[in-house]
Amino acid sequence: ESLDQLARRAPYDAASLRAAAAELRGAGLVADPIHGGAADCALTEAGCDVLARIVAARRAHLEEVFGQWTAEERGDLAALLRRVTRDLVPDVRTTGEHPAVAPPPPASG
Repeated sequence: ESLDQLARRAPYDAASLRAAAAELRGAGLVADPIHGGAADCALTEAGCDVLARIVAARRAHLEEVFGQWTAEERGDLAALLRRVTRDLVPDVRTTGEHPAVAPPPPASG
């Protein structure tokens, strides 16, 4: 998917997305596109480390907030999140649609 296609679905314009992608590349968090398209960008090792820290921090914050809820309220929320996640986030382990997990292109020659 190109940045232009992503911009049509996101609340950002293509120029803003290109600037953000360039900033991430400049910080060494994503690799330069392999095939010339933004969708071919992949997280670098440093990018994976940053993403892992962001996810851990978000989880810790959610645990703190929801730790004050009753067990029944937490169960209801967990069920809702599972349903929403299935609807909104593809399981890349089964679809293989994410560039980081997609199989490499066949060797030419």
